[in-house]
Amino acid sequence: MPATLKRALLGLLALAILAAAILWLALGSERVQRAALGRVSAALEERFGLTLSARELRFRPASGRLEAAGVAVQDLAGRPVVAIDGVTAQVRMRPLLRGRLELPTVVLERPRLDLARLTPPAEDEPVDAGPPTVPPVEIGELRIRGGELVGLPAPDPLAEWSWSGEVGQIEVAAALREGRLEAELTRATTTLLRGGSDRMELELSGRVAGPLAGPYEIADARAQGADLDLDLGGSFGVAEDQPARLSFDVRADVGRLLAADLSGPLTASGEIDLRAGGGRLTFDAPALPAELGAGWLEPELFATLEAAGTTLALTGNLELGPGGLDRVRGDLGARWRRGDVSLAEIDLEPEVAGLDGGARVPFELRLVPELEGRLRAEGALAIAHLDAPTDIEIEAGKVDVRLPEIERTL
Repeated sequence: MPATLKRALLGLLALAILAAAILWLALGSERVQRAALGRVSAALEERFGLTLSARELRFRPASGRLEAAGVAVQDLAGRPVVAIDGVTAQVRMRPLLRGRLELPTVVLERPRLDLARLTPPAEDEPVDAGPPTVPPVEIGELRIRGGELVGLPAPDPLAEWSWSGEVGQIEVAAALREGRLEAELTRATTTLLRGGSDRMELELSGRVAGPLAGPYEIADARAQGADLDLDLGGSFGVAEDQPARLSFDVRADVGRLLAADLSGPLTASGEIDLRAGGGRLTFDAPALPAELGAGWLEPELFATLEAAGTTLALTGNLELGPGGLDRVRGDLGARWRRGDVSLAEIDLEPEVAGLDGGARVPFELRLVPELEGRLRAEGALAIAHLDAPTDIEIEAGKVDVRLPEIERTL
């Protein structure tokens, strides 16, 4: 080999070693690490209106170990959306030098997610134009240790429950390979509180899989406790051309959820398609204590009806949409009973044209149906505008009274 060529090759080799050494040292430099974190944060802010920060950040190139503490994802007002006590990840160095991030393991310590911050953007805020670009990232295994979920508002009847749930004993197996996410929640427990004393323990499990850009398939998702058993499934994506379908089955003790000293079972199932604005809902509550509805009646009326100790059986089979979940048609039934005696029965066939439209509700009411004779009313309620439901007309109303005692007297 000519001396000049040999010196040239040795010079190139020395330059390559020097460059690798500089890169190696730079990766271990806090300044470089902070700069890299800033670039990620800027990308999040541009795309989603969120920022990323970490109180402590340390990367050890020799071992490929990344450690971060006090990690926070915030909205533009500085309010935390996700906070994580600590993140530990193992990084493969060779792919990293080629611009590809491969993480054999990632461990999240006590993440805290505030659902109240995950709100749709205001009208004057930029709207995400579509699914995010998939970065060259692979995660072999993701583990989560503990965590907290806050900010989920409860419906008015369940307002006494605190939906800030402490999640413990969580076991998550997840992987991200070639832009596809697969995650399985094999076990997690959460506790919901009511009034500071009543507790509801729930076991959570489920699987999610799909491209990082969506849509995701949800399978075998379940929340199970003494008074609630919920199964979920479906397909969901954020882009407008991706599906947003959800199916569910619920078995619950509504009485226990609303009042600790009452019991009233409920089963329900249904499907919702948010893109098409349609779906279906069926439910059956065979014996709800009347005391559950006492708050919706004047105390004097509740006492006059002598409703205490009575039960209400509710059934429903409804079709939602198309064109909006506020478009409803189907069958509803209610049976009011005291023990084995039926006090009143009503069957409804609602046809709702939407919240900004009207509704027509054919009905048949039977009072004391087990009484010898007949006390019955039928017709249809016409509601011109649901935003003013007091404006109600009765169409083709008919009352049928046939009592043998009255007929004999007359």
